[in-house]
Amino acid sequence: MLLSEKEHTERSSQLPIEDVFTCHDINPNLAYDKTTGYNFDFPSRWANADSTNKVIGLRKLDIIPSAHSFTIGLKVWNTRPNVPDREGWNEWNLYKAYTSKYKPPLFHVGSYTAPPHYIDDNPGFHEEEEFEVEAIHRTGTTEIIGYTCKAIKAKLYQYTYSYSIRDGIYNTTIYRRETIEPIEAEWVQSLYKCFSITEDNSLIEIIHLITQELCPFTSWHSSKLHYYYDNNRGSLAFELIVSGNKLVPFEFIFPTDEDAVQFLHFLNQEATQENKYEMASYEKEHLFYQDVWDRKHVHFHSTFSDSKRGYLGKTKDDLSHVNKLFKYSHGNTSFNIRFTTDGLNNFLPKYCNFVIELVFILNYKKNVIT
Repeated sequence: MLLSEKEHTERSSQLPIEDVFTCHDINPNLAYDKTTGYNFDFPSRWANADSTNKVIGLRKLDIIPSAHSFTIGLKVWNTRPNVPDREGWNEWNLYKAYTSKYKPPLFHVGSYTAPPHYIDDNPGFHEEEEFEVEAIHRTGTTEIIGYTCKAIKAKLYQYTYSYSIRDGIYNTTIYRRETIEPIEAEWVQSLYKCFSITEDNSLIEIIHLITQELCPFTSWHSSKLHYYYDNNRGSLAFELIVSGNKLVPFEFIFPTDEDAVQFLHFLNQEATQENKYEMASYEKEHLFYQDVWDRKHVHFHSTFSDSKRGYLGKTKDDLSHVNKLFKYSHGNTSFNIRFTTDGLNNFLPKYCNFVIELVFILNYKKNVIT
């Protein structure tokens, strides 16, 4: 026999259920989107209870930025090298041939992880030099895709090499071709700077410090690293200006891969190979990042909230008395929490600790919540 609302009210428990949802409750095997946010399950005992007066109370909302430490430098190109067409190259010529018991390194497609000057300085590819890069094999030949500018000779070189193995010995042949005319391109590198970031540091504070510290000076021009941050949209852009108004290509450089990872995580970016390569592409005059939050202010939204845009509250909301109540939609077993920078523009916090404390009330007509 179905119970009436009055009977549900009389029989349901007066004890609320309090629960805390954090970044540790996220399923790492699921893909999440900033438009929907993270998914969490309602407490099963509460969701399955026979009560028609269930509501959800808000206790606390907070987000704690992560701490990072990284070392970063800046490489600046005085002029953009003009990549020549096919007619601007000499013919392929034998550059080096050698035998070794070690397999020759494989160059990463589209990158210059192993630049030509490395070949010049290390014709034997010594055992202690390690390369963790990939390459395209075409009938035993590995071809470098793209161009690399040598700062010393100010020329562009392309390399290709082939190798065969016999009796455990690699026979390697390297061919090189270079531009017919020298390319006027020289770079200057700033000193590496180390930054240690705590949860108390804001984004603007650190970015401003980075742009002030990484100020290389060439023999011809002074340069200034600028940044533009839109907190509402969560967008951050870097550009380098010399001689007052001229944009020049630049790249961020890191002594270790972990430094690059920490810098990307600081900007709420995934440390993918694509994102790492984006920072090391000297052809770019701008570096642009999305979903960068200011490490101070976040707005929370939920699917169980019947407020406009599912609004819950903002960072540091700490309600000593639960006075925000949201009606439960029967049949739902889970809910989503999404985040915005300004109440409108979504972003997904990936490398921080957030805390969402909720009170699940079985019968808001009888429960007394303190």
